[in-house]
Amino acid sequence: MQAPDVETTAASTIKLGVITLGAALITGAWELVALQVPGSPLYIGVLPGPVGALRELCVMLGLLALAAGALMPRAYDAASARRARIASILIAAGAALTCAAQAYGAAHGMHGAQMSDLRADARAVFFLRHGGLLLFALGWIDLGLRVLRRPSAT
Repeated sequence: MQAPDVETTAASTIKLGVITLGAALITGAWELVALQVPGSPLYIGVLPGPVGALRELCVMLGLLALAAGALMPRAYDAASARRARIASILIAAGAALTCAAQAYGAAHGMHGAQMSDLRADARAVFFLRHGGLLLFALGWIDLGLRVLRRPSAT
């Protein structure tokens, strides 16, 4: 099986960004319902703060994934298509892991920012969320360094 070229990898990274922004849209609707007062017909009994943090996270990761997809053809040439694929996988895995951990935390009233908490699952949410952010950052570091090292196209 032939490895995908840089344009295909960039397109899949852009698709990831669009999907993540779609998740932000859905989370925005969830946040709207979570903001309703008790006694309202739309009240669901979920803390709105963690849901808002999930929405913000999805927006940030989605925009960064779109930017990564746009920069990939500039950063990687045909000889480094495998490296572009690895960076794209790191970005996708990091975004998925981070959003999943944050979604679990939002559903259970946790921000995922406290490593030590009375809840047993708070530590797992913290490590999964920040492990995903680390994977996302590793993909971006490789992409960013390659963009900075490439000579200008003038």
